[in-house]
Amino acid sequence: MTQPDQPGYREPSTPTAAAPWNPRAVLAFKLSLASVLLVPAFMLLLPLLHRAGIQSREIALLAVAMIALASLASLYLGYRGARSGLDVRREVPSHPVAERGRSLATAAIPLGILGVAMQLFGFLFACLVLPVIGRGRQVRHLGRPALPPLQPDGEWASQPIVLHVDPASREGLAARWRENGRTEHASVAAFARLTLDLLGLGAPPALVAAAQRDALDEVRHAEVCFALARAIDGRTVSPGAFPEAAHLPSLSRVRVVALASLAVDSLIDGAINEGVSARLAAAVALRCEEGAFRDTLKTIAADEGRHAAHGWDVVEWCVAEGGAPVLHALHGALSGLPRSARERLPTAADEGSWERWGIHGHALEAESYARTLDDARRRVQRLG
Repeated sequence: MTQPDQPGYREPSTPTAAAPWNPRAVLAFKLSLASVLLVPAFMLLLPLLHRAGIQSREIALLAVAMIALASLASLYLGYRGARSGLDVRREVPSHPVAERGRSLATAAIPLGILGVAMQLFGFLFACLVLPVIGRGRQVRHLGRPALPPLQPDGEWASQPIVLHVDPASREGLAARWRENGRTEHASVAAFARLTLDLLGLGAPPALVAAAQRDALDEVRHAEVCFALARAIDGRTVSPGAFPEAAHLPSLSRVRVVALASLAVDSLIDGAINEGVSARLAAAVALRCEEGAFRDTLKTIAADEGRHAAHGWDVVEWCVAEGGAPVLHALHGALSGLPRSARERLPTAADEGSWERWGIHGHALEAESYARTLDDARRRVQRLG
């Protein structure tokens, strides 16, 4: 054995113990992973919880509470770990390649949390702001559609229309067409809000012009719906003052959040609900026995189909502007939408017996919604 005073002597190397794991960074990683896994877990459990009688609003609130806590704790601990100069493991000495890998891993954590947050944003939007099927863009107050009151006035019911309707069904049928007119009237305000949102986000003129034209379509739809109701029961009724339309909330000042909000709103109320409305109107028009109903529904079907296409234009523009966070929000919204939907209709209409007078039944509504939702899922999937 070579002695210390002999040439070629080397100090024996002492084995280095493995560097200990940094508890803060480990916990931050686990919480980040948990926050990522909670969203799909809740989405998978959603149908089972529905069957058990738990409402989607309660599920969504529970999900947001748990995920928010996990994400906030992850952000805090990751920040403290970064300030202390510690990574998942303490490796000494550091190597440039290793440092780069750790930097990328550290940067991936907030990006992952952002993706989860945006997906949750879209999911909650769909759960808490439940769509009204077949009604297109709506004015919402505290998450629920707001409609104008009615008053004895002929301003919105002035079109001369002659109809022949079964006397026994006149009262209920006229009320249903007036309800359609109220939703069309509210859509005028919703499209006005859309125009302002597009202008505020710097959208191209084609999108702004389309929103303006769509609002004018809704004015005509409202007028003809109230005129049909008047022709059915002889009552002169129009929508009254609609103060909710003057106090619609504006988009967030954070651009990516504003883009995601507009994209999700356009997906649900624009692309899906306008698409369902177009399908329903076209299908019911084929079953109408009265020419005035049939002609009205054909016009509405063509207009609403164009509105749905414009809704997709807004969605695609928002994705082009906002990128991955907006896509996450869209996927989350699709996960939160119900697989089936049923509008509250009078019993006679629900069974389909009013389709000859232009009011759809449940079976036709369910088919139109399912087909439109499937189309929307495929189209969002193609966006990325």
